[in-house]
Amino acid sequence: MKIKLILDDKGLQRGFVNFKSANIIAVKNTLNIAAGLTRRNAVANVKKDFILRNSWTVRNIQFEKVNTNKIKKMESRVGATSRAGYMADQESGGQRKRSSTGKTSIGQKYARQGQSKNRPVSKNKYISRIGKKIVKGKMSKNYSSHKARFVAVMAKAYQKKLFIKRGQNIYRVASFTATGGRVRAQLQHIYNIVDKNIYLTPEPWLKPATIKPARDIFNIYKSQLRKLWNDGKII
Repeated sequence: MKIKLILDDKGLQRGFVNFKSANIIAVKNTLNIAAGLTRRNAVANVKKDFILRNSWTVRNIQFEKVNTNKIKKMESRVGATSRAGYMADQESGGQRKRSSTGKTSIGQKYARQGQSKNRPVSKNKYISRIGKKIVKGKMSKNYSSHKARFVAVMAKAYQKKLFIKRGQNIYRVASFTATGGRVRAQLQHIYNIVDKNIYLTPEPWLKPATIKPARDIFNIYKSQLRKLWNDGKII
């Protein structure tokens, strides 16, 4: 996202013998400061509003400084790098990009840190690890009924600390007892596997970050001119 600076410098030239040079420096500094402030606000918004696994997303919210001395061509840019391109989907909403398998694994309460839906998925519950520990096979040779087969699958998962899959869901067997022909088991929902298109509602994190810097930009510009005057660098 670009931050544009439109200035009315009437009355600000007084006291500068070389106002042209001072103006170039002040405009460049102003755009860089505004971009830096926007980046800081954007990072704060992301930390507040999104569930982050690590600092990857925050590190990839960056800003580019002005790289020219020609005022008409000056610009500073703020946003997420291409490596965090998924943040553009969060900003504007729309259809989420599908994985190579065409499926999306959505971590549920028991997959997340502290069993909270507002926390990231625990590392030991990443789907890449869970997928390798799902009970395989239908065990149809030993059990005639569907119920009996499922009981056997749960028993095996509980004993060997594996996971089970039912339809589009993955579970952990937290407890399992079988006495007198009665079975008691507690299943914890770990993942829901979605193979349909997922649509994201807009959750702007960048646009709100520009509001205050844009509102303060002329004051930033004046303070930069004043600083140049006070420092006596260009008068």
